[in-house]
Amino acid sequence: MPFRRQIISYSIKANALFLCLVMVHGCSQKMTDPKDIGILHDACESIKSKSGQTTCLDSLAKVAGKEFIDAIPKKPDPGIAKEEITFKGIPLDQPNQLESLMALCAATKDNLEQTRFGFKLNNRCKRDPDGNSSFQVDYGSMNRVNMLFNTDGAGSLTKAFKTLERGEAFPLVAALTKKYGPPKIEEDELQNGFGNKFDRQIFSWFDMKGNSITIHSRYGKVDEGRFEIQSASEILKDAKKTIETISAAKERL
Repeated sequence: MPFRRQIISYSIKANALFLCLVMVHGCSQKMTDPKDIGILHDACESIKSKSGQTTCLDSLAKVAGKEFIDAIPKKPDPGIAKEEITFKGIPLDQPNQLESLMALCAATKDNLEQTRFGFKLNNRCKRDPDGNSSFQVDYGSMNRVNMLFNTDGAGSLTKAFKTLERGEAFPLVAALTKKYGPPKIEEDELQNGFGNKFDRQIFSWFDMKGNSITIHSRYGKVDEGRFEIQSASEILKDAKKTIETISAAKERL
């Protein structure tokens, strides 16, 4: 099992480097292998105690040399998307995107010629008067899933969302992590009607424009999750609604 051997090798090397680090006088010369320095740097950053992490990094700088430490690429903060968030290349909060969205819809034949119980249904590649639309699309690890979309009067895409079935959330998180980088992860619990509690993870990404992606491993029901892309304007609109609701509630006290 090559992967297992790689992990064992990594562990042995990390342990040897750590012994060298804590026994500085035993290292007769500075480390010069960037790979070794990078491994130990990651090990220091994995220490949960902030003071322990600082002590470890300071000691590493003394052993390896500050120039080597400064040369280590800085890792992006979890949750900060490394590129602009879009839906399959369609930008958010940008006017006149209906044509692109409907072209995406038309790429799946079933959206144009869907039949149910022997009856041909209406063409799904159109925008409802309220700005909503829904059609089948491939996305990340999911094939032919029904996605819902919100657009505004200017034809800007403001939201895309879907209820996730059991097993869909984590493969989707893995796919998005490859594209946007590591997500911010929050953990809490969800309780069902019988009082049983279930762990829940919330994964999120934000880009520099304020757009976001959020995935709940559980949402509403313990066996369902949720995927949601929101534009910056949609997030702001939701925040304003929340403030208005709180203000109205305060007046009734």
